[in-house]
Amino acid sequence: MTLLAPADWGAFRVEGILLAGLLLLLIVEIVRPRGSRSPAGWLLIAAAAAALWSGLATAVPDAALWNGAFTVDALARYFKVLFLVCVIIVALSSLTELRDQPWAGEFYLCLGGSALGMMLLAGAGELISLFVSLELVSVSLFVMAGLRRGDVRSQEAGLKYLLIGAISTALFLFGASLVYMVCGSTLLKDIAASLPLHLKDPLLLIGLVLILAAMGFKTAAVPFHMWAPDVYEGGPTPMVAFASVASKATGFVLMIRLLLGPFRAMADDWVPLVSLMAAATLVVGSFLALPQTNIKRMLAYSSIAQAGYLLLGILAGTQRGVSAVLLYLGVYVFTNLGAFLTVVVVTRDTGSEEIADYTGLARRSPLLALSMMISLLSLAGIPPLGGFAGKLFLFASAMEQPGRFLWLVVLAVLLSIVSLYYYLMVIKQMYIGEPKSPAPVPLGAAAGVALLLCTLGVLATGIFPGVILEFASGVARTLL
Repeated sequence: MTLLAPADWGAFRVEGILLAGLLLLLIVEIVRPRGSRSPAGWLLIAAAAAALWSGLATAVPDAALWNGAFTVDALARYFKVLFLVCVIIVALSSLTELRDQPWAGEFYLCLGGSALGMMLLAGAGELISLFVSLELVSVSLFVMAGLRRGDVRSQEAGLKYLLIGAISTALFLFGASLVYMVCGSTLLKDIAASLPLHLKDPLLLIGLVLILAAMGFKTAAVPFHMWAPDVYEGGPTPMVAFASVASKATGFVLMIRLLLGPFRAMADDWVPLVSLMAAATLVVGSFLALPQTNIKRMLAYSSIAQAGYLLLGILAGTQRGVSAVLLYLGVYVFTNLGAFLTVVVVTRDTGSEEIADYTGLARRSPLLALSMMISLLSLAGIPPLGGFAGKLFLFASAMEQPGRFLWLVVLAVLLSIVSLYYYLMVIKQMYIGEPKSPAPVPLGAAAGVALLLCTLGVLATGIFPGVILEFASGVARTLL
């Protein structure tokens, strides 16, 4: 293996810009006077915005680097943009909340480090590079979950996330080692070439199941979802907002790269398992969200249910299925972040995360309540919002194979109706009843911009879904 030629390093331009920003952030955090306000948030926003501009404005040709250990293709570029948008919105929304926190610098450093790992993972074409990138993502999220040192719930969330995440890491590593043992290579292209010769090998099947379990943890799919409610409730809300979107997207990058890549030849083995996982995820996420009184726990179970819808596109295994997954993840960024940003603002004002504290929010802050309502209705799949377009294409992709996934689509449609109850429960609190205080909820300029971006994103992807779908379809054509 040789080092890249100078011209080839341009393939890592986007990651390089973000890494340079993180190094500058680290230096500033080391030298700034104790007790002074940290500029880490603005530094991260500037670095992520520069990386995003570079990724959108500069065309980088497709390439396979280091014999395929890292790839530059349409899928990697799509998810790099997605992750950078997440970083910018989350960092903007958290500037006011973390302004006086002594651990603000550590939070933004971990936020950027996690995004860097996700960007590397999106382009990884080899099991070891996948594992190392996944570890960079996971360790950063573990640290962020437990940053509120004086909060017992945050410490508990960080510990649970770490322990369950360590098990997930071990499963992925053990599964990858079994695949290597059978196929003799860690490169995905070599595994794809040799795998048809070893389809009957039981070690290969065990390795696939272990890797599938690790991917289930990242996507919070049942039965690997147990970490999500406690981590969502106890972790800092900006971290939870980022993890609920970006971490889920990371899991689906893995599924697209692996299940629809080299393991496509074993579809007869993994499709039944993923079908059961999707059904259980939809049922558990939808019904356990119903009795929740804490808004973050309700959104945690909602996020679990959303993973079930996304699994429909993976099961389809077609170009339409992949493009539907990419479209829904693009919509989900704006939809779920919009809901969590409202939670950040309201929690900062009330000091509570109970749904009952949203009573009368529409009278206190009409625009804030409107933004939350749009996000929740989009999660429920109500037209003409982005969530409706995303679910429609996911259901259509699963129906391409007549009869095979009909039962799963019917279940998903019925549970979409069930989900309306717990989303409307929050909307009812906001629009019916007298608020405890008539004072408007302070929003802050940066958080207002972030919330506006999310709301416009939900509306735009619902009214003009073809813009993202056309690009997502182009990405899918390069893969399948």
